[in-house]
Amino acid sequence: MAAQGASVSYRDAMDERDLIDALSSGHIERRYFAHICAFLDEVPLPITIMACGQVAQLSQTAMTMIWKNVAVLAHLVGSRRATFWDLDNY
Repeated sequence: MAAQGASVSYRDAMDERDLIDALSSGHIERRYFAHICAFLDEVPLPITIMACGQVAQLSQTAMTMIWKNVAVLAHLVGSRRATFWDLDNY
């Protein structure tokens, strides 16, 4: 659901696996920058947070690492909420 929300109006759809890979690794293909930006800025926060929790479970990655990766991705793609995702805030 979160991957679909991030792909609404883009030519290349970002699928669930791409989102899992991005959030669990902190790396994203350039063609998905806009998708990640939409995911972080436009998808409602409860859904984004829930998706991060699911990614942690599916990828067997610690939640703290997922949050670090989200912070890196937020800065990388120029998210408006980049400061929200910074771990220094918590």
